[in-house]
Amino acid sequence: MQLRFYPYTIQLTRPFGLASGSRTTTPAMMVEVEKDGTIGYGEASMPPYIGETQETASRFLSRVDLSTYPDLFALADVLSDVDAIERGNCAAKAAVDIALHDWVGKRLGRSFCRIWGLDPATCPVTSFTSAWIQRRSSV
Repeated sequence: MQLRFYPYTIQLTRPFGLASGSRTTTPAMMVEVEKDGTIGYGEASMPPYIGETQETASRFLSRVDLSTYPDLFALADVLSDVDAIERGNCAAKAAVDIALHDWVGKRLGRSFCRIWGLDPATCPVTSFTSAWIQRRSSV
């Protein structure tokens, strides 16, 4: 079992603005969970207003040890323990969560949409923020 992570920067196509300012990039962290030849991927996006940085995410993720879990399908137990490592770090924790779910879905050969019994055709289209959707739809 391996957990790897590396920082990178998301380059936005258009400037993204909120009342506090605008930006053209967002720091991010890619998380990879690998076991038995399968790799699950998760991403932590860390816009400035959430208070997480690539450095804080790196420190947190370096404390996550998934090698103690023989069964990664026990998501509730694994994620509860990851959450208990320390307070905060929500983006980093979400990236681990997403990577684990991606790993499980790949091992089962199904998307989580199908695992949960959802029809992809009726699932709502989502975006990284509802403010973007509102602004976009009013243009």
